[in-house]
This record gives sequence, structure tokens and C-alpha cells, in this order.
Amino acid sequence: MTPFTPVRTTLAVAGVWAAAAGTWLVAGSALPGGRWLAVHLFTLGVLTNLLADLMRHFAATLLHVRDDGGPHLWRIAARNAGVLLVLTGRVSAVPWLVAAGATVVSAEVLLGWRDVRRMRRRALPARHAPVVRAYQRAYGAFLHAALLGALLGTGVLPGRWYANVRLAHLHVALLGWAGVPVLATLVFLGPTLLRARVADGADGRARRLLPVAAYGVTAASFALLLGLRPVAAIGVAAFAWAATVLCWDVVRLRGAAPNSALAVALGWLVLAAWADAALLALDATAYLDAVGALALVGGLAPVVVAAAGYIWAMSAGADVAARTARLGAVARWATVRAVLWHGGTALLATALLSRALDVPLPGALSARTALLAVVLSAALSAVSVATTAARRRPRFS
Repeated sequence: MTPFTPVRTTLAVAGVWAAAAGTWLVAGSALPGGRWLAVHLFTLGVLTNLLADLMRHFAATLLHVRDDGGPHLWRIAARNAGVLLVLTGRVSAVPWLVAAGATVVSAEVLLGWRDVRRMRRRALPARHAPVVRAYQRAYGAFLHAALLGALLGTGVLPGRWYANVRLAHLHVALLGWAGVPVLATLVFLGPTLLRARVADGADGRARRLLPVAAYGVTAASFALLLGLRPVAAIGVAAFAWAATVLCWDVVRLRGAAPNSALAVALGWLVLAAWADAALLALDATAYLDAVGALALVGGLAPVVVAAAGYIWAMSAGADVAARTARLGAVARWATVRAVLWHGGTALLATALLSRALDVPLPGALSARTALLAVVLSAALSAVSVATTAARRRPRFS
């Protein structure tokens, strides 16, 4: 058993949730829960599992300390049991199940925050300590998002508060829980994935801007709770500015191998962040669904999946040749997958925007078509990962 086994378990569990999310996306309203369940199968089942354990794994690696807290299998099981309770309770309209599930998931994530905090306290000064501090802030953002989500899911909010809490929940979940750790991870994993040297001054910019991104999202969420949307726009703009600079540092890495798919994903994320800030400033929240699709499907999801694929390929054995072969297998059909994924993202955003504008599109350009393209791309990714799992380490005489 390798020390990566629990992380690989998390990756496998996230794959199961991804398959369920794809099924619900394709089926649409034919299955219980509809779009809400499809989105949360992905955000809670896939992203939360990956982020919770990969952040802890990366923190231990960057600080050169041992992760004594896990991820133990019982914690993975508890987290996913909580996710299942939340989803079941919401679909079946049983509020106490939603509350119980949110409590379980939040408690496990809080343990993750504690683990990262302990690692940072006992570690020697490290180059990427600011990245680990950003991870701690992301864990805090999840607790904030979970509390707001539980209030929404249990139906305890009066009607006049519902819209404000929903907007705050969406922002702190997407930008705080997912966006901040993605930006932080890009600081060190971007050069690794692209086999390139870090841009001059990138570490200093990350040290300054990662707190700006995290605190900007926090300020925006509190402003949204109070209904101060133009004020919230300033906080989102702070996140967008940090994302622009940090993503540009990845795109312009010295000696980087070409990776247009990653560049497009980062472009979607930056575009969505600035568009979000503009729409909040103008109080044009009817168009935020299209922006959310750009941020989640186009920007955040591909980067998290790329990081997960890299860990999957690198964690099964130490033989360099075998690792290289697995990385090649994970990258199989990369161009086709990228065209399907990002083409589907653009079509999805267009379909949602046309719906908000009440401008009908031809049937072939519907949101269903866009989702089918994204799901097909994800299926090809799953086949690629499955081939890495089937590969055995070479034997030497």
C-alpha cells in the first residue's frame, strides 16, 4: 500500500460522483432533482471531494511535512455520507436530512482545516507557505458556503432574504471554496504541468494577491447578504484582478510546452470573474447563470480535473518510465476532449444568456446539446484514466 492510496480512493469516489452528475445532466428533468441535483452532484460530490483531500495532500508536499490527519478512509466515507444526506434531503424535501448532512460534511472539512493549520505550524519556513495559507482560507469559505446552503435547503429563511443568501452562497462556494484554491494551486502546479520555469516575480505576486482574492470573495459575500450588490462588485473585482495576474503568470511561463486547453480554461475563469463584477455593479443578476456556467464548467472544473489526473498518474508507483506512460495515457485525445469541453462551455453560456434575454436559439444550439458535448469530453477523460489504472508497472529482470 502506497502513501497515496487514500488520495487515489478520493479520486475514484469523485469519479463515481462525476458519472452520476453526467447522467443527471443528460437526463435533465427526467430524473428527480433536475438541474439542481446535477449541479450539486458535481460541486459537492466531485469538487468537494477533490478539493478537500488534494489541498491537504499539496499542503503536506509543499511544507515537507507528514499529513498525520489523513485522508483516512473513515473520513472519506463520512464526508460522502454527509453529501448523500444533503442531496437526498433536498430532493425528498426532508429538511432535517439536509441539516444533518451539511453538519457532517462541514465537520469533516473543519478537520481538514485543522490538519492544514497543524502542518503549517510545525513546518519550517517554506517558499509556498502563502499557498497553504490560501488553502486554509478556502476551507473557511466552504464552512461559510455550507452554512448558507443549509439555510437555503432547510427552508428556514423568509422570502425577502432568500435571493440575497442564494447569491452569497453561490459566490462563496464557487469563488471562495473552488476559485481560491485553484489560483493557489496554479502557482506551483502550473509550471509542473507545463514543464516550465516560473515567471519572474510570480512568487511575490502570489504572496500579495492570494489574500486579495480570498478577502475579496469574503467581503463580496457579506455585501450580498445585505443586498449591497454594487459593493459586492468591488470584492468580486478584487478576485478578478488577482485571477487575471496569477493566470497570466501561468500562461506566460518561460519555456512552457503549448497547452491551449489550460489557457482557454484560465481565460474562461478570468472572463467570468470580470463579467460577474460588472453584472453585480449594474444589478443585472438575471444573467449570472451564464457567468456561473463559464466559471464552473469552463474555468474551475478543467483545472481541478487536470490536477486530479496528474496526481492519479503520478501516485501509482515510483518508476519514472511507468509514470511517463501513465501521464501520456491521461493526455490521450487531449485536443478532441478540449474542443468538446470548451465548445460545449461556450454553447452552454450562450444558451443560458439567450434564455435570460428571451431570445430563442435553434434546437441544435440548446443547453442540452452543450451539456452532451461536455459529458462526452468527460467520458473520454474517464476512458483515459481507466487505461492508466489498467497499466501495470514494468518488470525488470
